[in-house]
Amino acid sequence: MRQSSREVILDAALALMRRQEPVSLDTVAHAAGLTKPGLMYHFKTKEALMLAVVDRLADDQKRQLEKLLADVDPASPWPRMTAYVRWMMSGQVDEADLAMMADPRLRDVLTRRWEKHFEPWVALPEGLDPQTRARLEGARFMADGVWFADASGALPLDDAGRSGVQALAEQLLAPQARHEQHEQPGASGQQEQADGTSGVDDAAEVRACDDDAPHHAAPSHEPDTKPGKKVKNVKEEKA
Repeated sequence: MRQSSREVILDAALALMRRQEPVSLDTVAHAAGLTKPGLMYHFKTKEALMLAVVDRLADDQKRQLEKLLADVDPASPWPRMTAYVRWMMSGQVDEADLAMMADPRLRDVLTRRWEKHFEPWVALPEGLDPQTRARLEGARFMADGVWFADASGALPLDDAGRSGVQALAEQLLAPQARHEQHEQPGASGQQEQADGTSGVDDAAEVRACDDDAPHHAAPSHEPDTKPGKKVKNVKEEKA
């Protein structure tokens, strides 16, 4: 299927970035095999062109992220952040992915557009305890650092280093994933005990049950003084 002129223009702009060549309306038009007026029919300004480039990159990445979330609940921050970490550490990036930084004069507007695309992926719900929030954000910023090193080519990790950092990031996410699983109906008490999550609570429940249960008096050693029954006096018998 033949590409539209718009898609040809965006491909040409991305190719220039990957070759680390200047990006302007003139250079992109030449790379796309168009005249400058032909390019400006689709993109009136460089800002409009670069915003479209950012949208293209972000949409491609979000499609990959959505594939990783195919079988989990995207409403929970834990699977969302796990998918985000795995994609950002996959190494499938290059210089073009830093399009929001390609032109210092447009950096603010391009960065805001990038944030609009990815903020829903990293947003955390209100009310998280500080330790939980730190786990999620710690894993995220580890992934962001690896992604930036890959995209910029500035001191990227080798394969062993990448695997180690990714394992550490996912370790930050794993404990809560297990905790959420235990909270689901039908979760095994044995699994909770193995994870050390139920011992204290179970003991507290047992104590609570004991407190609520009816108490039976211990057998009394006092003489039976029910009406109509004579109680013998021990001294009288001896006498």
